Amino acid sequence: HRDLHSFPTRRSSDLSSAGRGSVSGGGLYNIGASCTVQCVMNNASDVFDGWYEGNMKVSSSQNYTFTVSAARSLRAKILYLDVTPTSLDFGAGGGSETLTVSTNVDSWTVS
Repeated sequence: HRDLHSFPTRRSSDLSSAGRGSVSGGGLYNIGASCTVQCVMNNASDVFDGWYEGNMKVSSSQNYTFTVSAARSLRAKILYLDVTPTSLDFGAGGGSETLTVSTNVDSWTVS
């Protein structure tokens, strides 16, 4: 007779990525079982950064499958950089315009 121990696998979205996509998978699994967590992004211009456990990236795949060996808490991180307006139009006399940038990317350049 063999006892099976079950462990919870929790999945969530990174707070800085809130509203950028959805996550599924996770739940209660027996040791040795296969678990798949999935992240579906809402915006085609966003970039899936990866699945994190604490501060460590454990997968770069939107669909991450692993063998359960302990309880895990995984977080999906989606990178985005939104610029409004998406283009500027200056007449011959020049002028000034305002861009609004919303991002969770640490380093970026406007050119």
